[in-house]
Amino acid sequence: MSSTVTDYQVRKFKEQEGKRLSYQMRKAREEGARDYQKEVKKNENMLHRMKMEYETKITNMENETEQKLAKMRKKHSKSIEMENEKLQEELVNLRTAHQQQKDEIKSAQSNELRDIKESHAKTLERAETKFKKEMLKYETVS
Repeated sequence: MSSTVTDYQVRKFKEQEGKRLSYQMRKAREEGARDYQKEVKKNENMLHRMKMEYETKITNMENETEQKLAKMRKKHSKSIEMENEKLQEELVNLRTAHQQQKDEIKSAQSNELRDIKESHAKTLERAETKFKKEMLKYETVS
């Protein structure tokens, strides 16, 4: 009987030891699962926070870039406006200078034409006078 009692005690001890081990394993698994879930949740929160910070940075950079672009466009527009004004001014000056040159050329040509006409008229007068003198010579001789 002692062997049966001992067998029984050994079996009972093995059962208790098995239950205790099973309980410890279950407890360790649950604790590991809890720790794992805590880490997962912590890392997910960190990842979410990092994503939000990244998106915020991107949005801020986009806004800054848009502001810089708007400033550059405004500055460029002002530069273009100023250059267009200078161009218009230069065109007016060129047209005025051209008109003045035309007027000077017209005046010079008009004066030259008048001088030529006067010279021609004087030449005709001299020729007429000379002709009349010659005619008088012939008339007095005949």
